[in-house]
Amino acid sequence: MNLPRVTTIINPPSGFEAIPPDVLAAAGERGTAVHEACAAYALGLWSPVPDDLQGYFDSFKRYFDSYVVDVIAVEAELIHPAFRYVGHADLIASVRGYLTGFTVVAVLDYKTPLTHTPKWNMQCAGYVEAAKEQYGASVGGALQLRKDGGLPKMTWVPDQNKAFAAFLGMLNGYNYVNGGKG
Repeated sequence: MNLPRVTTIINPPSGFEAIPPDVLAAAGERGTAVHEACAAYALGLWSPVPDDLQGYFDSFKRYFDSYVVDVIAVEAELIHPAFRYVGHADLIASVRGYLTGFTVVAVLDYKTPLTHTPKWNMQCAGYVEAAKEQYGASVGGALQLRKDGGLPKMTWVPDQNKAFAAFLGMLNGYNYVNGGKG
């Protein structure tokens, strides 16, 4: 099944074209290594962490140890059967402390950039909608890991319905441009 990926749908020309390819490649490598180490930790496994990325990993561990009650899925591939797209959730877990202190099933997406972008809300909303039935997810957010190892910033999607509607608009545009399916 060849379905469009959430990250492809929300990332039309983005301005990254002006960033030197070696800088983008280094950021991609950093993200991959951090994600691998975080996945291993969430699964209770050991994974080596390069010295220059230890702070990001320590930041993840601080959040995980403080707020994750139960791991439901790690690096889960999500397929939305009705809207026909696929996504890749970094972590689906029961998380304590969501806004008012309740425990909820959340989809968390790890991020290493310092600046939040609204695209992250659409990305997480797409993941949550695809994870609702199978995993019981109800909220999602970006976990902005800190290079210095401090407690990361958890940015919850402020309005799941609005963010998902925006994502669906981009999905429709993507389908239209790539085959007239929209």
